[in-house]
Amino acid sequence: MNIFLVRHGHSENDRSDFERVLSKKGILEVESLAAKLLEIEQIRPRKIIHSGLYRARETASIIKEKLNLPIELGLSENLCPNSPINFWDTELLKSIEDTMLVGHMPFMGLMAQRLLDSSSGPSFNASFETASLVWITKETESELKFVRYINGL
Repeated sequence: MNIFLVRHGHSENDRSDFERVLSKKGILEVESLAAKLLEIEQIRPRKIIHSGLYRARETASIIKEKLNLPIELGLSENLCPNSPINFWDTELLKSIEDTMLVGHMPFMGLMAQRLLDSSSGPSFNASFETASLVWITKETESELKFVRYINGL
């Protein structure tokens, strides 16, 4: 089972946090990321879950469309910038389907750290750029392994 953590593309700063949309740069970043993902056959999530914030929903929609995935997008309020990461401990670890979570910093960096046990894995808090993906595979029920970091641009 694979877990794909995606940070939304670059967004405009001219609206409230909830209403911020992807900028032109952000759309290009996400389209570029999706094109890279399309070349990797193992990246075909069965579930894509995004935060309720508009820029994350846009990012999830672009990826779904570009990968031609016949799935519905899911929404979770537990993917917002300051959401508690412990909610996903059991949700992701009990899942058997490849799952993509689309969210925000600092949440996505902290989630990657938690899943990979920051003492042994790479650090993503400072370098989880917009329109980027962290690919993690679940080897066993309790063993997760870093596979790859993919940047949109």
